[in-house]
Order: sequence, then C-alpha cells, then structure tokens
Amino acid sequence: MHGSLALSALDSGIMTPWALENISLYQQYGSVEAAVAAGHQFHMWAKPMLDSYIFLGGTGATLGLIIAIFIASRREDHRQVAKLALPSGLFQINEPILFGLPIIMNPVMFIPFILIQPLLAAITMTAYTLGIIRRSPTWRRGQCRPVWVHSLTPTAA
Repeated sequence: MHGSLALSALDSGIMTPWALENISLYQQYGSVEAAVAAGHQFHMWAKPMLDSYIFLGGTGATLGLIIAIFIASRREDHRQVAKLALPSGLFQINEPILFGLPIIMNPVMFIPFILIQPLLAAITMTAYTLGIIRRSPTWRRGQCRPVWVHSLTPTAA
C-alpha cells in the first residue's frame, strides 16, 4: 500500500511541474508573496505539501494511529505492534503497522485509514488559506525523512 507511489503519475505529470514553477517564481521575484502580488499563482498541491502534511507516517497517516495505540489501547498485541512500528513510522514507512495489526483486511481499521487522507487535505487547505502554513517553494526531499523534517521545511521554520 504505497499511496504516494500510486500517485506517481499525478506527481510526475502535474505536481512536479507545479513545484518547479513555484521555485522559478521564487527565484524570479525573491519571495512567494511578491510573485503572488505580481499576479502569478502559487501551487499549493505540489508534492512537498503532501509529504509534509498529509502522508504523516506514510499513507493513511499511520503515525497518528501508532501514537493513539500508545495513549489509549489496552490490547497488548496492538501495543507490541506499535512498539515495533514506531521507528519506521517516524520515517514514513508504515508497512509494519499496516500488516501487523492488520489494517488492510480489517474494515474497522481500513475505513478510517482511507478517510483520513481527505480529512488531512481539508485541514491542510484550511490552514494554508488562513495563513497558518506559509507559502514556500520547496523541492521534494527523500521520501523516508523523518516527519518533523518534512513539516518544517515547507514552512521555513
């Protein structure tokens, strides 16, 4: 279940040119705000934005599930899987949690796994629109970087 790889055609054909255009505008105008003021469009849905705010811990934002298991689960088997999945989940690799619980063949866990992505997209878009997330021209980094590195880079924090 590699959601980001499933989106590779969209990434290569649409999101990569958008990211390149964002970088070009930044280089030409010196800031995103100046480029927007000059009438150019800044593309929010370039790949770095997805990696930073929507694929938290891998497809399905499973890092949140791992943390929720540590906080609320009383099932020892789930806690054991979460302990094993945490190190890889921090680097956006989620196969241990996907197949360890299992999420894929379990409708109780699979349905939230699918629905979290659009929810995170809506939250990200709202935060972006309200100015909570800064517009920043970033190029994609390695897919397996820690979650906090992905989130700090686009905001120039």
